[in-house]
Amino acid sequence: MESQKFKFMCFTFLFWGIVLTSGESKALPTAKLTERKAPKTQPQLSLDELQTQIAELGAQITNHEKQGEEVSRIKLANAVSANESIVAQYKNDFIQKVEAVGSRNFPEAAMKNIAVAHATIDVGIKADGSIDSINIQKFSGYPDLDKAAIQIVNMSAPFPRLPEALLNELDILIISRIYTFSDKSRTSAN
Repeated sequence: MESQKFKFMCFTFLFWGIVLTSGESKALPTAKLTERKAPKTQPQLSLDELQTQIAELGAQITNHEKQGEEVSRIKLANAVSANESIVAQYKNDFIQKVEAVGSRNFPEAAMKNIAVAHATIDVGIKADGSIDSINIQKFSGYPDLDKAAIQIVNMSAPFPRLPEALLNELDILIISRIYTFSDKSRTSAN
């Protein structure tokens, strides 16, 4: 019985990291805990896709802040629930007009020493085709280029009236685009 009691005590002490030998106690080496860091993951979206998403979300946040609790009648072209083909055609016509005006009127000085630059611009278009707002969501990094891009959009106005089918859903259509400026193509919208 006494030997069983001793074995139990040895087990207990072993459990706590101490070994009894002939009345002495020795500490067992303790295991070192190492922290494992999670492996770094690479983003699954391209830079252009991320920029587009950021621009669209920025415009949505701006719209929600402006409208507060009210139902917004200002919508991104990508957020219009009905008449997607009508919005797509209007957006395409808008882009073609801005690119045409930009190609003819883009100031050479704005592209001085710049091979390629990108800017994300939101343009709010009222029902009558006039511009409600122009917001640069992501600057190109070249102030003269950003200023020229806004000037080109203003020179392109007015745009065609918004189609009647859209006016049931919105008062202002926001077209958010990434504009690419290069010395070869002047300006293009993605």
